[in-house]
Amino acid sequence: MKNIFLLVVLLFSVTVSWSQRNQIIAYIDMEYILENVPEYLQAQNTLDSKVAKWRKKLDKQARHIEVLKSDLANEKAILTKDLIEEKEEEITLKQVELRRLESLYFGPKGDMFLVRKQLVKPIQDQVYNAIQSIAKRKKYDFVFEKSSDLVMLYSNKKYDISDLVLSTIDRTRLSDKKKEERKKKSKKATTPKVLTEKQKETVAKKEEIKNILDFFISLIGLIILSPIIVIIIVLLIFINKGNGQFAFKPFQIEVQKSVINSIVYKDFDGENIKDLLMAGNNYQSEVETTRADAGIGTFLKGKSQGEFQYIPNHTTGLYADGDVRVLIDLKNVQGSLILIANNNDNHQVFKVSK
Repeated sequence: MKNIFLLVVLLFSVTVSWSQRNQIIAYIDMEYILENVPEYLQAQNTLDSKVAKWRKKLDKQARHIEVLKSDLANEKAILTKDLIEEKEEEITLKQVELRRLESLYFGPKGDMFLVRKQLVKPIQDQVYNAIQSIAKRKKYDFVFEKSSDLVMLYSNKKYDISDLVLSTIDRTRLSDKKKEERKKKSKKATTPKVLTEKQKETVAKKEEIKNILDFFISLIGLIILSPIIVIIIVLLIFINKGNGQFAFKPFQIEVQKSVINSIVYKDFDGENIKDLLMAGNNYQSEVETTRADAGIGTFLKGKSQGEFQYIPNHTTGLYADGDVRVLIDLKNVQGSLILIANNNDNHQVFKVSK
Protein backbone atom coordinates (compact mmCIF):
# COMPACT_ATOMS: atom_id res chain seq x y z
CA MET A 1 0.00 0.00 0.00
CA LYS A 2 2.87 2.30 0.85
CA ASN A 3 4.52 1.57 -2.50
CA ILE A 4 1.31 2.32 -4.40
CA PHE A 5 0.90 5.63 -2.58
CA LEU A 6 4.49 6.60 -3.40
CA LEU A 7 3.97 5.81 -7.11
CA VAL A 8 0.82 7.98 -7.25
CA VAL A 9 2.68 10.89 -5.64
CA LEU A 10 5.53 10.60 -8.16
CA LEU A 11 3.15 10.55 -11.13
CA PHE A 12 1.28 13.55 -9.78
CA SER A 13 4.55 15.42 -9.32
CA VAL A 14 5.70 14.74 -12.90
CA THR A 15 2.33 15.85 -14.29
CA VAL A 16 2.34 19.08 -12.31
CA SER A 17 5.95 19.77 -13.33
CA TRP A 18 5.16 19.29 -17.03
CA SER A 19 2.04 21.43 -16.90
CA GLN A 20 3.99 24.19 -15.19
CA ARG A 21 6.76 24.28 -17.86
CA ASN A 22 6.98 27.72 -19.48
CA GLN A 23 5.72 27.89 -23.07
CA ILE A 24 8.31 29.39 -25.46
CA ILE A 25 6.67 31.73 -27.98
CA ALA A 26 7.75 34.20 -30.65
CA TYR A 27 6.14 36.32 -33.31
CA ILE A 28 7.02 37.72 -36.74
CA ASP A 29 5.93 40.71 -38.80
CA MET A 30 5.30 39.21 -42.25
CA GLU A 31 4.85 42.60 -43.92
CA TYR A 32 8.19 43.79 -42.56
CA ILE A 33 9.91 40.58 -43.70
CA LEU A 34 8.48 40.63 -47.23
CA GLU A 35 9.30 44.33 -47.65
CA ASN A 36 12.95 43.48 -47.01
CA VAL A 37 13.13 40.53 -49.42
CA PRO A 38 14.23 41.87 -52.87
CA GLU A 39 12.72 38.93 -54.75
CA TYR A 40 9.32 39.63 -53.21
CA LEU A 41 9.40 43.32 -54.15
CA GLN A 42 10.35 42.42 -57.72
CA ALA A 43 7.58 39.81 -57.95
CA GLN A 44 5.05 42.24 -56.45
CA ASN A 45 6.01 44.94 -58.96
CA THR A 46 5.53 42.45 -61.81
CA LEU A 47 2.14 41.44 -60.44
CA ASP A 48 1.08 45.08 -59.92
CA SER A 49 2.03 45.87 -63.52
CA LYS A 50 -0.13 43.04 -64.83
CA VAL A 51 -3.05 44.00 -62.56
CA ALA A 52 -2.86 47.62 -63.75
CA LYS A 53 -2.95 46.44 -67.36
CA TRP A 54 -6.01 44.24 -66.72
CA ARG A 55 -7.85 47.00 -64.83
CA LYS A 56 -7.15 49.46 -67.64
CA LYS A 57 -8.72 47.08 -70.14
CA LEU A 58 -11.78 46.53 -67.91
CA ASP A 59 -12.20 50.27 -67.27
CA LYS A 60 -12.04 50.98 -71.00
CA GLN A 61 -14.76 48.42 -71.71
CA ALA A 62 -16.90 49.74 -68.80
CA ARG A 63 -16.63 53.29 -70.14
CA HIS A 64 -17.64 52.07 -73.59
CA ILE A 65 -20.76 50.42 -72.09
CA GLU A 66 -21.65 53.69 -70.32
CA VAL A 67 -21.30 55.55 -73.62
CA LEU A 68 -23.63 53.08 -75.32
CA LYS A 69 -26.18 53.48 -72.50
CA SER A 70 -25.98 57.28 -72.72
CA ASP A 71 -26.38 57.24 -76.50
CA LEU A 72 -29.39 54.95 -76.21
CA ALA A 73 -31.02 57.18 -73.61
CA ASN A 74 -30.51 60.26 -75.79
CA GLU A 75 -31.74 58.62 -79.01
CA LYS A 76 -34.50 56.43 -77.57
CA ALA A 77 -37.25 58.87 -78.52
CA ILE A 78 -36.42 58.73 -82.23
CA LEU A 79 -35.57 55.03 -82.52
CA THR A 80 -37.91 52.24 -83.51
CA LYS A 81 -38.71 49.45 -81.12
CA ASP A 82 -36.52 46.97 -83.08
CA LEU A 83 -33.51 49.32 -83.00
CA ILE A 84 -33.97 49.91 -79.26
CA GLU A 85 -34.07 46.16 -78.61
CA GLU A 86 -31.02 45.66 -80.84
CA LYS A 87 -28.98 48.29 -78.93
CA GLU A 88 -30.14 46.95 -75.54
CA GLU A 89 -29.07 43.45 -76.61
CA GLU A 90 -25.66 44.81 -77.66
CA ILE A 91 -25.25 46.49 -74.25
CA THR A 92 -26.27 43.28 -72.47
CA LEU A 93 -23.74 41.21 -74.43
CA LYS A 94 -20.96 43.68 -73.63
CA GLN A 95 -21.90 43.61 -69.93
CA VAL A 96 -21.75 39.81 -69.97
CA GLU A 97 -18.33 39.98 -71.65
CA LEU A 98 -17.15 42.50 -69.02
CA ARG A 99 -18.20 40.18 -66.17
CA ARG A 100 -16.48 37.27 -67.91
CA LEU A 101 -13.22 39.24 -68.16
CA GLU A 102 -13.48 40.32 -64.52
CA SER A 103 -13.84 36.67 -63.50
CA LEU A 104 -11.02 35.66 -65.86
CA TYR A 105 -8.62 38.22 -64.38
CA PHE A 106 -9.69 38.46 -60.72
CA GLY A 107 -11.81 35.34 -60.08
CA PRO A 108 -10.97 32.64 -57.50
CA LYS A 109 -8.84 30.82 -60.06
CA GLY A 110 -8.25 33.76 -62.38
CA ASP A 111 -5.06 35.11 -63.89
CA MET A 112 -4.16 37.19 -60.80
CA PHE A 113 -4.40 34.11 -58.58
CA LEU A 114 -2.24 32.07 -60.95
CA VAL A 115 0.37 34.81 -61.43
CA ARG A 116 0.53 35.44 -57.68
CA LYS A 117 0.98 31.71 -57.11
CA GLN A 118 3.72 31.58 -59.71
CA LEU A 119 5.63 34.68 -58.55
CA VAL A 120 4.92 35.19 -54.85
CA LYS A 121 4.30 31.70 -53.43
CA PRO A 122 7.93 30.48 -53.85
CA ILE A 123 9.10 33.50 -51.84
CA GLN A 124 6.47 32.94 -49.14
CA ASP A 125 7.54 29.29 -48.98
CA GLN A 126 11.11 30.49 -48.48
CA VAL A 127 9.97 32.60 -45.53
CA TYR A 128 7.92 29.75 -44.00
CA ASN A 129 10.86 27.35 -44.34
CA ALA A 130 13.09 29.83 -42.51
CA ILE A 131 10.49 30.18 -39.72
CA GLN A 132 10.20 26.41 -39.32
CA SER A 133 13.98 26.06 -39.21
CA ILE A 134 14.25 28.71 -36.47
CA ALA A 135 11.33 27.26 -34.50
CA LYS A 136 12.91 23.80 -34.48
CA ARG A 137 16.34 25.15 -33.57
CA LYS A 138 15.07 27.48 -30.80
CA LYS A 139 12.36 25.00 -29.70
CA TYR A 140 9.51 27.50 -29.93
CA ASP A 141 6.08 26.16 -29.03
CA PHE A 142 4.22 28.88 -30.98
CA VAL A 143 5.17 31.47 -33.59
CA PHE A 144 2.49 34.10 -34.22
CA GLU A 145 2.12 36.42 -37.18
CA LYS A 146 1.69 40.02 -36.02
CA SER A 147 0.18 41.45 -39.22
CA SER A 148 -2.47 38.72 -39.55
CA ASP A 149 -6.07 38.80 -38.30
CA LEU A 150 -4.87 37.66 -34.88
CA VAL A 151 -5.39 40.55 -32.41
CA MET A 152 -2.22 41.23 -30.44
CA LEU A 153 -2.98 43.88 -27.79
CA TYR A 154 0.65 43.98 -26.67
CA SER A 155 3.88 42.42 -27.92
CA ASN A 156 7.32 42.59 -26.42
CA LYS A 157 9.96 43.38 -29.04
CA LYS A 158 12.34 40.79 -27.60
CA TYR A 159 10.02 38.05 -28.89
CA ASP A 160 10.09 39.44 -32.45
CA ILE A 161 12.19 37.11 -34.62
CA SER A 162 11.54 38.91 -37.94
CA ASP A 163 15.19 40.01 -38.31
CA LEU A 164 16.33 36.49 -37.49
CA VAL A 165 14.09 35.17 -40.29
CA LEU A 166 15.62 37.69 -42.71
CA SER A 167 19.12 36.64 -41.65
CA THR A 168 18.23 32.99 -42.25
CA ILE A 169 16.88 33.83 -45.72
CA ASP A 170 20.08 35.78 -46.51
CA ARG A 171 22.24 32.85 -45.42
CA THR A 172 20.16 30.48 -47.55
CA ARG A 173 20.46 32.84 -50.53
CA LEU A 174 24.22 33.13 -50.01
CA SER A 175 24.54 29.35 -49.75
CA ASP A 176 22.54 28.86 -52.94
CA LYS A 177 24.68 31.49 -54.69
CA LYS A 178 27.88 29.70 -53.67
CA LYS A 179 26.46 26.40 -54.89
CA GLU A 180 25.61 27.99 -58.23
CA GLU A 181 29.12 29.48 -58.50
CA ARG A 182 30.68 26.09 -57.74
CA LYS A 183 28.46 24.52 -60.36
CA LYS A 184 29.54 27.15 -62.92
CA LYS A 185 33.20 26.63 -62.03
CA SER A 186 32.77 22.88 -62.37
CA LYS A 187 31.08 23.36 -65.73
CA LYS A 188 33.80 25.77 -66.81
CA ALA A 189 36.47 23.25 -65.81
CA THR A 190 34.89 20.62 -68.05
CA THR A 191 34.52 23.07 -70.97
CA PRO A 192 37.01 22.28 -73.76
CA LYS A 193 40.00 24.62 -73.84
CA VAL A 194 39.94 27.27 -76.58
CA LEU A 195 42.60 26.44 -79.15
CA THR A 196 45.02 28.99 -80.58
CA GLU A 197 45.17 29.61 -84.30
CA LYS A 198 48.34 27.54 -84.58
CA GLN A 199 46.73 24.66 -82.69
CA LYS A 200 43.67 24.89 -84.92
CA GLU A 201 45.89 24.65 -88.03
CA THR A 202 47.67 21.60 -86.59
CA VAL A 203 44.36 19.88 -85.84
CA ALA A 204 43.04 20.75 -89.31
CA LYS A 205 46.15 19.27 -90.96
CA LYS A 206 45.84 16.07 -88.92
CA GLU A 207 42.18 15.81 -89.89
CA GLU A 208 43.08 16.39 -93.53
CA ILE A 209 45.71 13.64 -93.47
CA LYS A 210 43.24 11.30 -91.76
CA ASN A 211 40.62 11.98 -94.48
CA ILE A 212 43.14 11.28 -97.24
CA LEU A 213 44.28 8.04 -95.60
CA ASP A 214 40.68 6.90 -95.07
CA PHE A 215 39.90 7.66 -98.68
CA PHE A 216 42.83 5.73 -100.12
CA ILE A 217 42.17 2.81 -97.76
CA SER A 218 38.64 2.67 -99.21
CA LEU A 219 40.06 2.71 -102.75
CA ILE A 220 42.54 -0.06 -101.95
CA GLY A 221 39.68 -2.15 -100.61
CA LEU A 222 37.75 -1.46 -103.80
CA ILE A 223 40.70 -2.62 -105.90
CA ILE A 224 41.08 -5.82 -103.90
CA LEU A 225 37.38 -6.59 -104.30
CA SER A 226 37.35 -5.65 -107.99
CA PRO A 227 40.65 -6.67 -109.64
CA ILE A 228 39.21 -5.78 -113.09
CA ILE A 229 39.85 -2.07 -112.37
CA VAL A 230 42.99 -0.89 -114.16
CA ILE A 231 42.77 2.91 -113.98
CA ILE A 232 41.88 4.79 -110.79
CA ILE A 233 40.47 8.30 -111.20
CA VAL A 234 40.49 10.34 -107.98
CA LEU A 235 37.93 13.13 -107.67
CA LEU A 236 38.83 15.70 -105.07
CA ILE A 237 38.38 19.36 -104.08
CA PHE A 238 40.89 22.02 -103.07
CA ILE A 239 39.47 24.51 -100.54
CA ASN A 240 40.98 28.00 -100.44
CA LYS A 241 41.71 28.74 -96.79
CA GLY A 242 42.25 32.45 -97.56
CA ASN A 243 45.88 32.68 -96.35
CA GLY A 244 47.61 31.42 -99.48
CA GLN A 245 47.01 27.81 -98.50
CA PHE A 246 44.62 25.20 -99.86
CA ALA A 247 43.12 22.23 -98.05
CA PHE A 248 42.83 18.97 -99.98
CA LYS A 249 39.71 16.89 -99.53
CA PRO A 250 38.64 13.91 -101.63
CA PHE A 251 34.96 13.59 -102.44
CA GLN A 252 32.90 10.80 -100.88
CA ILE A 253 33.39 7.28 -102.22
CA GLU A 254 29.94 7.46 -103.88
CA VAL A 255 31.26 10.19 -106.19
CA GLN A 256 34.26 8.12 -107.33
CA LYS A 257 32.32 6.15 -109.95
CA SER A 258 33.40 7.83 -113.16
CA VAL A 259 35.06 10.92 -114.59
CA ILE A 260 33.46 14.35 -114.16
CA ASN A 261 33.22 16.54 -117.24
CA SER A 262 31.03 19.40 -116.02
CA ILE A 263 30.15 21.07 -112.71
CA VAL A 264 27.48 23.62 -111.73
CA TYR A 265 28.30 25.43 -108.51
CA LYS A 266 25.24 27.30 -107.15
CA ASP A 267 22.68 27.37 -104.37
CA PHE A 268 20.02 24.90 -105.54
CA ASP A 269 17.96 24.55 -102.33
CA GLY A 270 17.76 28.21 -101.26
CA GLU A 271 19.75 27.80 -98.02
CA ASN A 272 22.35 30.45 -98.98
CA ILE A 273 25.10 27.83 -99.24
CA LYS A 274 26.27 26.79 -102.70
CA ASP A 275 25.89 23.17 -103.79
CA LEU A 276 27.65 21.04 -106.41
CA LEU A 277 25.96 19.36 -109.38
CA MET A 278 28.32 17.12 -111.37
CA ALA A 279 28.10 14.72 -114.29
CA GLY A 280 30.46 13.10 -116.78
CA ASN A 281 31.45 9.64 -118.13
CA ASN A 282 33.77 9.05 -121.07
CA TYR A 283 32.75 6.79 -123.94
CA GLN A 284 35.71 7.76 -126.20
CA SER A 285 38.31 5.35 -124.79
CA GLU A 286 41.06 3.24 -126.31
CA VAL A 287 40.35 -0.30 -127.44
CA GLU A 288 42.34 -1.80 -124.59
CA THR A 289 40.61 0.42 -121.99
CA THR A 290 37.02 0.01 -120.96
CA ARG A 291 34.90 3.14 -121.19
CA ALA A 292 33.97 5.08 -118.05
CA ASP A 293 30.18 4.84 -117.98
CA ALA A 294 29.23 4.21 -114.32
CA GLY A 295 28.29 7.81 -113.54
CA ILE A 296 24.65 8.85 -113.35
CA GLY A 297 25.20 12.41 -112.12
CA THR A 298 25.89 13.53 -108.57
CA PHE A 299 24.41 16.19 -106.30
CA LEU A 300 26.42 17.33 -103.25
CA LYS A 301 24.55 19.54 -100.80
CA GLY A 302 26.71 22.37 -99.49
CA LYS A 303 27.27 22.50 -95.74
CA SER A 304 29.56 24.85 -93.79
CA GLN A 305 33.31 25.42 -94.26
CA GLY A 306 33.75 23.48 -97.47
CA GLU A 307 31.83 20.39 -96.40
CA PHE A 308 29.46 18.66 -98.81
CA GLN A 309 26.80 16.00 -98.17
CA TYR A 310 26.11 13.35 -100.80
CA ILE A 311 22.41 13.12 -101.68
CA PRO A 312 21.36 9.85 -103.38
CA ASN A 313 19.93 10.02 -106.90
CA HIS A 314 16.65 8.39 -105.88
CA THR A 315 16.13 11.45 -103.64
CA THR A 316 17.22 14.13 -106.13
CA GLY A 317 15.59 12.54 -109.18
CA LEU A 318 18.75 13.20 -111.24
CA TYR A 319 19.71 10.53 -113.77
CA ALA A 320 22.42 11.44 -116.26
CA ASP A 321 23.97 8.17 -117.43
CA GLY A 322 25.06 9.32 -120.91
CA ASP A 323 28.39 10.60 -122.21
CA VAL A 324 27.80 14.01 -120.59
CA ARG A 325 29.84 16.84 -122.07
CA VAL A 326 28.44 19.89 -120.28
CA LEU A 327 25.83 20.99 -117.74
CA ILE A 328 24.14 24.34 -118.48
CA ASP A 329 22.20 26.33 -115.89
CA LEU A 330 19.15 27.93 -117.57
CA LYS A 331 16.23 30.08 -116.44
CA ASN A 332 12.85 30.60 -118.05
CA VAL A 333 9.29 31.43 -117.01
CA GLN A 334 8.97 27.98 -115.43
CA GLY A 335 11.95 28.58 -113.13
CA SER A 336 15.47 27.17 -113.02
CA LEU A 337 16.45 24.38 -115.45
CA ILE A 338 19.54 22.21 -115.97
CA LEU A 339 20.36 21.28 -119.59
CA ILE A 340 22.52 18.17 -119.94
CA ALA A 341 24.31 17.95 -123.28
CA ASN A 342 25.17 14.33 -124.10
CA ASN A 343 27.74 13.38 -126.73
CA ASN A 344 26.22 11.58 -129.73
CA ASP A 345 22.86 11.22 -127.93
CA ASN A 346 19.68 13.08 -126.99
CA HIS A 347 20.04 15.95 -124.56
CA GLN A 348 18.21 16.09 -121.20
CA VAL A 349 16.46 18.87 -119.26
CA PHE A 350 15.77 18.74 -115.54
CA LYS A 351 13.64 21.29 -113.67
CA VAL A 352 15.09 22.47 -110.34
CA SER A 353 12.61 22.41 -107.46
CA LYS A 354 13.60 23.54 -103.96
